[in-house]
Amino acid sequence: MTPILTDNPLKDAIFIASLVLASGFSVLALASEGRGRILLLLVSSLGWFGIMADKISLNLSFVFLLANVLGFTGLFVSAKPGSGPFVRLGAALCAISIAGLPPFLGFWPKFVTVLSLSTAGYIWISALLVLSNLFAMLSLLKFLDGTSSKEGKAGFISYTVLASGGLSLVLGLFAKQVSSLFGAF
Repeated sequence: MTPILTDNPLKDAIFIASLVLASGFSVLALASEGRGRILLLLVSSLGWFGIMADKISLNLSFVFLLANVLGFTGLFVSAKPGSGPFVRLGAALCAISIAGLPPFLGFWPKFVTVLSLSTAGYIWISALLVLSNLFAMLSLLKFLDGTSSKEGKAGFISYTVLASGGLSLVLGLFAKQVSSLFGAF
């Protein structure tokens, strides 16, 4: 088993900070509201990004970054009060991807990270990341529950959110091809 910490104190500090970001901020997101919750989840995802880039693969972290750009774009846009049902559907698709559920694009980098760390013998880090992801899922459910289901006409915001969520689903279904662009899997 390769040691998780190295002789490089800066690299070790980045890894520990990434672990704290990934686990701590997803818990804090549960206690916040609206866009504040989304910002805390975004900071939490930066922790995942750091762990992937440091311990797994920089290429894999680019796939994760793409999934987060799509997902968080949809969530930020959907946080507007009084959004209609199309925005709610798009926000749900984006939230599912960020939560890392299959077959969305956000699932694959998290799955590979947890699998790689577990295979290398770091079960406790994998368990911590899975637990933090559960907190993130609960936080996203609270966010979706707080969005309005008021009827509204489909406009630019609706299409933007639906496009972000739909693209995340389509890219997740073709994750192997997408990741080959980055050389990740």
